[in-house]
Amino acid sequence: MAVTHGTTDPSTKNSIRGNDTGMQLIQQFGKLLTFVVLIGSSMVSASSVSAKQLPIDQDPGPIWNPLSTKKAMTWIINTVIYTNVYNSGKTYAQVRYDSQTDPYSGDTSVNQSLSLLCIRKSLELAVDPIPNQTQSAITPGGASKNSWSGGEIFAIPNVLGSSLVSPEVADGKCDQAGQERYHLSGFRMAEFHDGSAPNAGWGFWAQSDDPNLSSPGIRYWVKINDQNANPW
Repeated sequence: MAVTHGTTDPSTKNSIRGNDTGMQLIQQFGKLLTFVVLIGSSMVSASSVSAKQLPIDQDPGPIWNPLSTKKAMTWIINTVIYTNVYNSGKTYAQVRYDSQTDPYSGDTSVNQSLSLLCIRKSLELAVDPIPNQTQSAITPGGASKNSWSGGEIFAIPNVLGSSLVSPEVADGKCDQAGQERYHLSGFRMAEFHDGSAPNAGWGFWAQSDDPNLSSPGIRYWVKINDQNANPW
């Protein structure tokens, strides 16, 4: 039988084509199976992470911040004196306690927003400019109230008591506001003993050009350095 080179038996050719098709189907099925396995694994992994981040049985629910039960000491503006132009036209205010003030355990909830009283003492104000008004009175406990402070004061309105978490924070608020308002540094939160008389306490006089200090009915946060009646 003569063999013709370069030709193939048709039956053999069909067999080869059938094998190729079968192999292609197997490879495609394998790829599909791998893809399905990977997708399933990813879904399980994502579900596990989600379950760890938000466990149903450990859901904290809404965050609740309870109000503080702490109270802090407050003062009032008792008297404001407006001097005439022949006496430099300055304004002076007497800040002090009243019947509500409690310098031992505080009198006003720190959940309230009141004015923060700030003071800056300086050499130029060391000499009492109104000696006829600043006659110190001695309390039954021996404190000298209502003496000249040697400083100037102003107030920052609407300060939440609980925001005054330390003396440094309170003093920082005063210093920042003093620089912004008067371009002067050295202001701090006013203190119970800021008068200049021996054993001063309960009130003092100071210079001020803050119109808010003449408004009636306003209470002021004032700190005290030897009792637990501060906002912090």
